[in-house]
Order: sequence, then structure tokens, then C-alpha cells
Amino acid sequence: MLESVLNIVSVHSNAHGCVIGRSIKTNAEPHVGKAVVINQDFKNFFPSVTYARIKGVFLALGYSNQVATIFSLLCSEPKILDVSLLGEDYYAQRGERFLPQGAPPTSPAITNILCEKLDFRLTGLANKYGFTYTRYVDDITFSGTHDSFDKITPLLKYSRYVVNSENFNLHPEKLRIMKRNAKQEVTGVVVNEKTNIPKGDLKRFRALLFQIEKDGIEGKYWTKGGNVLAQIDGYANYIFQIEPEKGVLYKKRVNVILEKYNYKEKHKATYVPKVLDKREKANKPDSVGGIFNKIMSFFRK
Repeated sequence: MLESVLNIVSVHSNAHGCVIGRSIKTNAEPHVGKAVVINQDFKNFFPSVTYARIKGVFLALGYSNQVATIFSLLCSEPKILDVSLLGEDYYAQRGERFLPQGAPPTSPAITNILCEKLDFRLTGLANKYGFTYTRYVDDITFSGTHDSFDKITPLLKYSRYVVNSENFNLHPEKLRIMKRNAKQEVTGVVVNEKTNIPKGDLKRFRALLFQIEKDGIEGKYWTKGGNVLAQIDGYANYIFQIEPEKGVLYKKRVNVILEKYNYKEKHKATYVPKVLDKREKANKPDSVGGIFNKIMSFFRK
């Protein structure tokens, strides 16, 4: 679905979340060295993208009602209510289906398509008042020069109007206005002079690595829940993405820890499937591509 349907659709140039060739870093770079940076978050972003809106995306892309219905069901989920009846457990749908947040890779791709008009309007609004605009999934950022200070109030007023008119809402408690005399962040990346990882985060990460090197991994975590080895591996890669020179040093240090616990060997795939060419892979009966093509061929009849 992601590769065959969603990723082939062009999205606005100022949308950076989950877009091939774009990243958290490319989202932050346009705001480096600005006099003022403004961050706003959407409220209940994914739940507000209902089944009807998802289906509207596929219909707008030219798919038939039948295909759009199937695609929308595959890309949405309902809230589930656990129900016990006569000693048996059942799961009942509660409310309308909506776009799930987290694991499904299709969700941000759908929002990028859905938000193309929003991005176009907010880009135009930003240009009108002398600001730069980007969006990373449900985070929007404006930045401007000293000459833009007196335009902040109308920018915020009309950006809220635009967002509401596109059937989204901004979180009233997630507005941040940051000037040059304070730390300016865009999606967790410091942008005062260049793209940097916050110093406090690097300090905490170094402390964690020291504790692991000294005492082992027992009881250690970078974020609560999950495998601490996977977490430090992921964060070292993140540092490398934002600050390559520092990232190389952290990756070397983390790799020593991973090798000590044989992490990469344990998580290496033990089954190597036959390498198929694109045609074989697409038509393999039990593959996702094969199932997808069966659905498509059914509705082409």
C-alpha cells in the first residue's frame, strides 16, 4: 500500500514528515538562524482523520468507490471495547474508524496527502507576513526575521483560522514562541545557529552509556519500555543524522556495547528467503504485493 499507492503521490514541498528524502533535519534547516521561531501542535491529529476523510483521499486519487472502501478499511482502525458474554470474550467496535498513530507507516503518508491544501494555504500565509513555514506530521513551524515581530499576532490568528477551516485543531497549550536570546527548537532540534541535538539530551545519553559500560544493561533505559540496546542504537543513529561528526563517535561507542551483548547477531534474520525479481515478488501468491495485486485485478475486471 505504502509503496504502490501512497508514496507515488507528490506532496507539498514544505511537508517533511515520513517523506522520502526528507527528515527531521530537513524540517529544521529552513529555520536556522532566525530571529523568532514559532511552534504549534495539532490537537488529536490522527483521531481527527476519520474513515470518511481517508476514503475521500483515495477517491480524490481516482480510485473507484469499491477500491477506496477497501483501502480505507486497511488504513484505519476503530476503538475496541472488550466485552464478556456468557463466559466468552469478544471485541466490539466503539465509534467511527480513524487513522491509527504509531506503527502503521501508511498513516503519516495519508496525512501528507490530506494536508496538501493546508500546507499550500499556510505557506502562502507565511509568505504574506514574511515567515518561513514547514510541517512535520502534526507539528507546524513558522520562523522569521526581526522585521516579522509585529506580524506574529495576525499570523497566529489567521493560521488558526486556516487550520480550523481544514477540519483540524491546534492545541491551545502547545504554542511556543522562541526568540534568539533563548534556545530555539524545531521538532527537538536546536536551530539557533545550526542544527544541533540539545546539549542536555547528549549529556543524559553520555551518562547512560557510562552507566551501561560500568554496570551493565540491567534496569537501564533511554525511554521507558522497550529494549535499551535497541534504544541506544536508534538514538546514536539519530545523532549521526543531525550531527554526523558527533554521531560517528557515539555510534562507535554504542557498537562496542552492542557487540558485548551480541545484539546484532541475535537480531539478525535467521531465514534468508529466495531473492525474487520485481515481477516474481509482485505475483507471489502469499506476498503482500501478490494479495494487493489480486485485489486490484479483481476490481479491474
